[in-house]
Amino acid sequence: MHFPKGAAARDSVSALVIMAVSAGGIYSAFDFPQRAAAWPLYMWGLLAAFSMLLLVNSLRQTVTEQLARVDKAERNALNKRIAINVGLILGFVIMVPILGFFSAAGIYLTVHMIYLGIRPYWMVAVVTLGVLIAFYMMFEFFLGVLVPHGLIF
Repeated sequence: MHFPKGAAARDSVSALVIMAVSAGGIYSAFDFPQRAAAWPLYMWGLLAAFSMLLLVNSLRQTVTEQLARVDKAERNALNKRIAINVGLILGFVIMVPILGFFSAAGIYLTVHMIYLGIRPYWMVAVVTLGVLIAFYMMFEFFLGVLVPHGLIF
């Protein structure tokens, strides 16, 4: 068997990374009390199962799809974009314990949407505010789950 190329390779690598993250999440969920661990284990398990499907699907790509030519400049641009996205996500994860979930999520969403090319800044602000309000209502108000609070909120 050979490693896929192009989009299938990105899917394969993404699936492997997501499965590794899921394994870490499942491992850490065992530290919770039994009733509290049920939901995270279910979610991490679903994430691992779907990433396994993604991996299988990416490995089943036909040879003609794998051999589609992508020029070197486009490949470098795609690799750079993936690295920036991973950096933004890691920055979010690092900021959550420091600034708090809602503050870090607001910064992450704003920066990521601007990076992805959403130009009307009023739309960036509305979407970010809407997502933060929805998260707050869902976690803090409806579910009563405390999210990490930091220096700001």
